[in-house]
Amino acid sequence: MAGGDDKGNDLRGDEKQQPPHKTLSDVAKAHRWDDFKNVLKEEPCAREGLIYGIASGIGVGLLHFVRNGRPVGAGNWAVGTFAAVAICAKKLCHYQQAHQRSKARTLLEMQSKLSTRVKGFEADQQDGEKKRDGE
Repeated sequence: MAGGDDKGNDLRGDEKQQPPHKTLSDVAKAHRWDDFKNVLKEEPCAREGLIYGIASGIGVGLLHFVRNGRPVGAGNWAVGTFAAVAICAKKLCHYQQAHQRSKARTLLEMQSKLSTRVKGFEADQQDGEKKRDGE
């Protein structure tokens, strides 16, 4: 026996132990449905991207199947369309949110500048009234 004793024990301590191979069912058991729902709640654009991706993937897949009659090719088109549209819709959503935040930030800055000017104008008016009343 190479690397072992008479009792079948492996004496090779040099070799690294391989981690156990995980199957798809092991991975599926490790995740719960609540984990997926939390992602949809926490990530604001994920839901929109998935909705657009699923709808467009189904549409393109069905059209390809009706046109060519090959289910495998239609499935490939459906999955590809789903992935492309879902990613693009999510990115577009993120861009729109960033644009809205920058507009809101600009409006808040303008509002604070305007309120500062109005306060200064009111202070000048009060000083003018005090001078007139005092004379």
